[in-house]
Amino acid sequence: MNAHRPQILKLLLILTAGLFPVGDLCRTSIWAGEVQLKNGTIVTGNLWLKSSLSGPRVGRKDMLAVKDAPPVPHNILMIDNGWQVTYASMLQVAGNQFNDNVVLKPQAFLIKHQKTGQGQIIAEVGTVRDVQPFDEFGRRRLTLETQKGSLQVIQGITQIEPDHVVVEGLNCQWKTGISLKAIPFATIDGLLRKQVKANNPAGRLGLVGFYRQAGYFEEAFKELSAVAIEFPNQQARCEVAREELVDQWGREVLRELGRRRTAGQHKVAEEFGKTLSKQPLGGAVLEDTRKFVADYEQSRRTIEKAKNLLIDGQAKLKDAKLIERLQPLRSEINEQLDFETLPRLDAFLKSEGDTQLTTEQHLALAYSGWVVGAANAVTDLDQAMRYWDARSPQGAIL
Repeated sequence: MNAHRPQILKLLLILTAGLFPVGDLCRTSIWAGEVQLKNGTIVTGNLWLKSSLSGPRVGRKDMLAVKDAPPVPHNILMIDNGWQVTYASMLQVAGNQFNDNVVLKPQAFLIKHQKTGQGQIIAEVGTVRDVQPFDEFGRRRLTLETQKGSLQVIQGITQIEPDHVVVEGLNCQWKTGISLKAIPFATIDGLLRKQVKANNPAGRLGLVGFYRQAGYFEEAFKELSAVAIEFPNQQARCEVAREELVDQWGREVLRELGRRRTAGQHKVAEEFGKTLSKQPLGGAVLEDTRKFVADYEQSRRTIEKAKNLLIDGQAKLKDAKLIERLQPLRSEINEQLDFETLPRLDAFLKSEGDTQLTTEQHLALAYSGWVVGAANAVTDLDQAMRYWDARSPQGAIL
């Protein structure tokens, strides 16, 4: 368990840097951040650490006081985004996939509704049926089965944030949250435009900011273009908004390309990465995009280098029978070596120039690593070929 301590302290250093104004430090022990899990899921919200699901939450101020010593470190990450709570083991957090560049106070719109008294308190939700869609005013009807029988509920959207909406009962006491993307965009857009005056450039730019935070980039670009045309005297503010919008759009696209790369869709990821690198992105985003593309170019060069090293190594062998035995192995590697399989040859590539290894030992790292992985590669060429035999006993190397 204590092995997790350095990872947690590193998490603290990343997530607590510059996140709160000085005044806020006295009032809260939480911090906000963005976490990527090993399965690709990305979660944003206020973060705590816990030693157990039922245990107390350890926040920012408490964790800063924790030393690299007992008690046992908290190893459950709790992410609260205001309407959902997600728990994840620290072991499921992808390496270095923490981002403190998140909006602590997202753009939010409040919507007022007339309530018909306090009504019944909904303490437990049973079967929900006859759910109507939200109307143009953000209200809907549904039937809720309770212990006292069926209850006709009128709900209203009272708050809209970039990731969720808050829904409250208008004829009962019931408050819940719904994912923003679970509601048709036309409904959300209609509600927001009722809150923003068409002749107010500041409000319209606020709408652009909301769309940007919500990930509605196409709509954000369209609204920004409309504002720039309708309010020529707002060009400076529009340009700032455009830079922010392009940067966040670039980050989202780059993140999606990373998922494509993880899924093995390398051609798509590389081609779109090159296109993205030509966009007017900000310094940090542009640098990350160029590195993304450069990594592919470097991997391609490394693939060719590995093939040439295998040719050179085989050419140095003097045993004709051994060369004949290795030929089908090298042919398979040549055919199947790509971005996905390149890591199998890490040990072989890293041993280049090691004068303490013979040619046979160097080649053994390649051929054994190809079968059992670079971490288990051996320098015994006979053993390496036995790995190939064991993998395919029907076609054992003669």
